[in-house]
Amino acid sequence: MIFRHPIVVKYLLSKPKYFATIRLWDYEEGEIVKLRLILNHRVVAEGKAKIIKVHDYSLDILQKYLQYSGFEKVEEWVSAARELRVSSNRSKSLESFWNSMINSPV
Repeated sequence: MIFRHPIVVKYLLSKPKYFATIRLWDYEEGEIVKLRLILNHRVVAEGKAKIIKVHDYSLDILQKYLQYSGFEKVEEWVSAARELRVSSNRSKSLESFWNSMINSPV
């Protein structure tokens, strides 16, 4: 799972216990995923996370998980997802547990 949006990367670098993201791909609850954080075309950190919960995309769900996204408003979150072309009717909102994070510039 790659994260490129500066707001999200900053949030994830703060090592939150949980985070939420919008994704097109189907992820399974309990799945362990590799994470890569990228700023200015450079990998700034890598780690792993466990998918805790997968939800169908809806504004109500996004509002519920907003505090785990790094964004201040749902509209900002959706706009960022659209910029990165991940927002659609088949998008999923994921709640993930931040399993491990290696803060190692590459």
